[in-house]
Amino acid sequence: MKKQRVTALVVIVLFLWCFIVGSPVGAASKAGVGVLNVPPTFRMIRLVQQDNTIRIYLTLSDYNSWEDIFSASVTLEDSGLDIATFTYQQYSDRTSWIKTNQFNETSSKDLLIVTKCSYDSSRDRETVEDRCNLVILFVFQTDFFTRLHIVASDREGATATASIDYNADEMIRNSEIIVIPGVDEPVSVTMPPYLLNLLALLMAVVGTFLVIRKIDKQRAERVAYEHT
Repeated sequence: MKKQRVTALVVIVLFLWCFIVGSPVGAASKAGVGVLNVPPTFRMIRLVQQDNTIRIYLTLSDYNSWEDIFSASVTLEDSGLDIATFTYQQYSDRTSWIKTNQFNETSSKDLLIVTKCSYDSSRDRETVEDRCNLVILFVFQTDFFTRLHIVASDREGATATASIDYNADEMIRNSEIIVIPGVDEPVSVTMPPYLLNLLALLMAVVGTFLVIRKIDKQRAERVAYEHT
């Protein structure tokens, strides 16, 4: 009877092991964290207008690991019509684990500046963010559009989407727009042209004040020493 119980226990353990290896948990573990598949999310979307280019920083998070993120795309729209689509793809297809990290454009305008686009992820595995976050940078030439549609997808086909109304005049006045998921309106970060000059002048004044104060202190100490 005891031998039969041991045999039955071994069979149950083997069954559970086969189930785990063949389940999404086993598949996700190759990506890093090893949990049931969850869709990617946007931690932050940051738009920066710089010279004649627009930079879009996408901070994507996938709890199965950033290596489970398959692609991210940005589509420029105007009145419901697609103007151009920029795509980052981490793998050649969803069955391959060979990284290609390709940037492409679907349009005839050649707006995307591939040489300036980039991706970045942490090689550390100490924290959840290190294992889950992927930052993708799209850089493209300015063009007229009124809306951005952004899609991120993982290897299993789960997606996250975001849409942002875009006002070219507002972007000229405000060099940055930051979109935080869960917040209805974009956050505009105003950076007046004279701000850097003002900060430089302020630092110069403070530095000069500190130098004068130090000289006065040394002079007072010298006078006190001479009178002793």
